[in-house]
Amino acid sequence: MAERLRRLVGWSQTSDGKRLLALLALALGVRLVLAPFHGFFHDLQAYVTWGRLLDHDFFHFYTVAASTDVLTATKYGYMPNYPPLTVYLYGLLDGAYIAVAHLFTPQPTLSVAASPLLAVYMKLPVCAADLALVGIIYTQARRLRSRRWATIAAASYVFSPTVLFDGALWGQSDALSLLAIVVALLYTLRHRGVPAGVLFAAAVLFKPQPFVFGPLILFYLWRWAGGSEAVRALAAMAGTGLALCLPFLLPPHPEILVFLRTARDVALVRPFATLDGYNVWWFMGDMHTNVARPLVGPLSAMVIGWLLFTLVALVVAIGLWRDPSGTRLFLGTALLATAFFDVTTLQRDRYLFPALALFLLATIGDVRALLFYATATVTTFLNMAMAVLVNVNPPADGIPSDPGINLNAQSEYFVHHGLPTLAVAAVNVWLLIMVVFVYLRSLAARPAALHAVGSRLPVAGAPADAAAASVAPGHG
Repeated sequence: MAERLRRLVGWSQTSDGKRLLALLALALGVRLVLAPFHGFFHDLQAYVTWGRLLDHDFFHFYTVAASTDVLTATKYGYMPNYPPLTVYLYGLLDGAYIAVAHLFTPQPTLSVAASPLLAVYMKLPVCAADLALVGIIYTQARRLRSRRWATIAAASYVFSPTVLFDGALWGQSDALSLLAIVVALLYTLRHRGVPAGVLFAAAVLFKPQPFVFGPLILFYLWRWAGGSEAVRALAAMAGTGLALCLPFLLPPHPEILVFLRTARDVALVRPFATLDGYNVWWFMGDMHTNVARPLVGPLSAMVIGWLLFTLVALVVAIGLWRDPSGTRLFLGTALLATAFFDVTTLQRDRYLFPALALFLLATIGDVRALLFYATATVTTFLNMAMAVLVNVNPPADGIPSDPGINLNAQSEYFVHHGLPTLAVAAVNVWLLIMVVFVYLRSLAARPAALHAVGSRLPVAGAPADAAAASVAPGHG
């Protein structure tokens, strides 16, 4: 540890270190300016409420939090439909906030709309995850690219309107699970199944959507590191999940069952092919189709979606079977993220978000992925922005986003004119098709240098030419 700290201090004095630290300082400054913005606090307030409920009744959290009517609680965002790790995080943040706030006032507020300082505080973990991702992008890029190229790549993530909207403005926790997945992939490239498995489990226990990446990690390890490493990764996934969920697995009434039931009930409130994600279902006009209703013969939209996703997963597997490079792994994971959003059901406006960082990391080794990164950035931002506009000052049974500015005219337009949303959906479908095409076509020619991308975790102080070592194929 002391040696690594010395290397970190030494690296911070280099040109690369100074440039990255300046980028991180700038990224933090921008996020601190945006974080108090009065608007989009609905989900953030739910996190605060969950954290307070956990602090008051830890071992019965899900039962207590789900004790109100499903529709009413869902309307106000208080149904606890997130896994335990998210709840632990916000419980810890709430407890620390209350403890410190009591030193200054006997009755500290827990309303983020009434306290800009609380809003900033609750967004700090997401902002920290953004900064960590920026650091990974920069250090990974420097292994193959110039200092200027790495700076531009990292800066594009620092100032990405989609990243800023999702985290610093909205306060969503997507960056937390994304960071865990990215580092898990880097460990996967190093054939280290245990830390990869631990981080994957943590990602899923922040938000369940990353579960689709688990088979990819295990497949890669089995193919290139051997079956024993894949088994270790699987054991780490299971062990970490069990350990983190243990407080909610205790008899006689395991709280994890209440969580699963709550997540199902929240989904059944609007069991549509897509909720507000502009994907293939939105483009075809099937956004309000019940996911369980037969759509093509006996096949429902849900079944069709997962069949299509499985086909894409097979394409990714073919690529990883032949090519162990970091570029292939990141591009394949980004392709899975895109397919998950585009063809599976019950999608929300921001569920394409993980593809941004994954495409950007793939760009380090294959510049063709830059088009995919830019496209996903724009469509995800438009999808989130349009979904928010539709919810500005809605009818009495809706949820106002309250952005603090008058957007009534824009809101009215998007409520009654669907053409812009169809255009975004069409681009997202095109994105999926093009990524599949490029992914398959690029198998014919694999530059040897691409094997270096992500072959090692970013280590401060490591020279840029350390990337010369490629990922060596493991056991078949």
